[in-house]
Amino acid sequence: MLYLFVRFLHAMLEFTVTEEDVWQTISDFQPDDQGDYYFISYNSEDTERTAEICRTLHKSIPLWYDYGIPYDSEWETVINKRIRTCRKVILFYTNGILKKKDSFVIKEYEAARFRDKEVLLVMLEEINKAQVPDNQLSFILELMKRQSVQAYGKSTEAVCSEIMRALGVKEASFTARTVTEQRTVSPVKKAVIHPNDLCPCGSGRKYKFCHGRRDIVSVMTADSLKAGDFCFFGHYPQSADGKAMPVEWQVLKTDGNKALLISRCGLDTKKYNTDRKEKLTWSQCTLRSWLNHEFLIEAFTAEEKQMLAITENINPKNPKYGTEGGRDTHDVLFLLSIDEAKKYFQNDSDRKCEATESAKMHGAYTGRYGTSCWWWLRSPGHFSNFAAFVYDDGTVHQGGLYVDCENSTVRPAIWINLGK
Repeated sequence: MLYLFVRFLHAMLEFTVTEEDVWQTISDFQPDDQGDYYFISYNSEDTERTAEICRTLHKSIPLWYDYGIPYDSEWETVINKRIRTCRKVILFYTNGILKKKDSFVIKEYEAARFRDKEVLLVMLEEINKAQVPDNQLSFILELMKRQSVQAYGKSTEAVCSEIMRALGVKEASFTARTVTEQRTVSPVKKAVIHPNDLCPCGSGRKYKFCHGRRDIVSVMTADSLKAGDFCFFGHYPQSADGKAMPVEWQVLKTDGNKALLISRCGLDTKKYNTDRKEKLTWSQCTLRSWLNHEFLIEAFTAEEKQMLAITENINPKNPKYGTEGGRDTHDVLFLLSIDEAKKYFQNDSDRKCEATESAKMHGAYTGRYGTSCWWWLRSPGHFSNFAAFVYDDGTVHQGGLYVDCENSTVRPAIWINLGK
């Protein structure tokens, strides 16, 4: 028995990450004048998986980790110096980060934000939305806007390759390969669409009058946009075959270097909530979760996510029936409220909306004439398990639909920072 214990202890010591093996100690750099390293931020309970990845990464890029630093009054000073002088921060995420009352990882992320450091998110596991406390929702929404690498379910070599590409560093060969195993990948040439060509979306319009209009990424100031303009930003499946296409947005308002946009079409068909609970508000519904997770990830590139602003949404009572709107929320993507739908559109005709072909395939109700569709608002309806919506004729239906209605479409709204 003693022999087995000694063998176990020996194996653990062999695995233990040492300064020479993986991490670079505090003495390796002068914090004030050197920045030739990547700062590693992680939860101490995830040492094993983090170290496994970093052992491989460290063969090609310099890493810094808080090995050997006692946690005392100087710890935070040292960490802040290292973040200030690093190239970028690599943050390893697991849900365990959220369980700690005073998480070091969150502190390090906030320090990186303050220093305007780029943060690459390495997902060791998927975000468990049920475990996200209300007071850390802003932190999670901020993380979801960051460029990320999915590490769960992949080999260490595959994860390291993705990290290197995301960092913009020339990828090293992490596994031994023979010449015959190496492959040459030819660059894919992007098809050129000329202004007078028919738009590939199938609308029958010329490209210059359809999706060939301007891309919002090229618009740098609010002077370039005004309320009522249309522009393109992000991609999402919209055709009948599910092909991802540029998303067209209508500008509702500009405020300095920020602009409020809403999608021109009903992009998808979703329930406000997957089941008909007796009491439900915008803060709790599954549609809000889908918009700020699945849709956010699918629709926008890392560059585009940097332009998205977190919005504090006020969620008042239903103005006609007095149904509680729930607590105020912080969202990247959201739906308009009843008041906002009336404020930003001058009349019912302006509120009318068409569903994309993909949304129609998913069951969008397109009215009596097969054109305009219903679209959700975030405000509650007559009862707490109803949500307000806009009817196919453009009128605001304050009584609403049951939250598990399958036929209403989603018109996401976003605030973007035009100066980024």
